[in-house]
Amino acid sequence: MISTETLHAGSAFTVRVAVRDGRNAVVEFLRDDLQQTERAKVMTLLEYVAEHGPPLNEEKFRHEGSGVYALKTSTVRLYGFFDGRKQIVLTHGFKKHARGGKKVQAREREHAERIRSLLLAERASGGMR
Repeated sequence: MISTETLHAGSAFTVRVAVRDGRNAVVEFLRDDLQQTERAKVMTLLEYVAEHGPPLNEEKFRHEGSGVYALKTSTVRLYGFFDGRKQIVLTHGFKKHARGGKKVQAREREHAERIRSLLLAERASGGMR
């Protein structure tokens, strides 16, 4: 089962996270995989999105293809997609490494695409509130 939960609601946007089988990959990533300074940068970016909408700067927010977007800091990527006009649903995050490049980006984008497809299919079947 897949659903969404609100991570941060602001005046311009609501930032939601995908929850799959009771597991919230974004919150787990933020809590367990990031150091305090990295987490602070990501939270600042998420607060900005909630209050002002996605940044116009491609170094902070970029369309990765197939309706998937990346919110970016210098070392962290959060993948997600728009859900309506004023919501973005984050699917997961990862730390950018010096090695990895295009293959890692493609794999992470594909993972976000799968989560998006599952969420939309569940909604279509009436399984989600």
